[in-house]
Amino acid sequence: MNPAIDEFDPAELQGGLLMQVENVHERLREARSQHRVMVGSPFAETSSQTLGSAGVTVLGYEECQTVLTHPEMFSSSIYSQIMGPVMGRTLLEREGANHRASRALVSPSFRAALLDRWRSELVEVVVHELIDGFAPGGRAELAR
Repeated sequence: MNPAIDEFDPAELQGGLLMQVENVHERLREARSQHRVMVGSPFAETSSQTLGSAGVTVLGYEECQTVLTHPEMFSSSIYSQIMGPVMGRTLLEREGANHRASRALVSPSFRAALLDRWRSELVEVVVHELIDGFAPGGRAELAR
């Protein structure tokens, strides 16, 4: 047994970025009303200095599209610092040819026939459970 691994608590990573957040949607809505792009995380209790100046949260749709379609300007490498210690190298942090090769390996899992099965066996079940959770209140705010 390795004491360093046995004592590892992923909630301690990056100053608690993995903490449970109450009122997630309210906090995101408030942050989005102030900034479409912000340094750090709207969930960090203090500014995310551990992320450095490269760590940003993108809250607007158009801004997200820009980030996702301009890899030469926006790097995904920050994921290796955030998720790497917990999950190892993932598709999210890979870029360029390495990302495309890894994506090609998992793409078959997202075939239309399989997604149709997921829709009926997983997505619809979860959606109904979520709706049943807020329906008794008579009101809900849904975000796209």
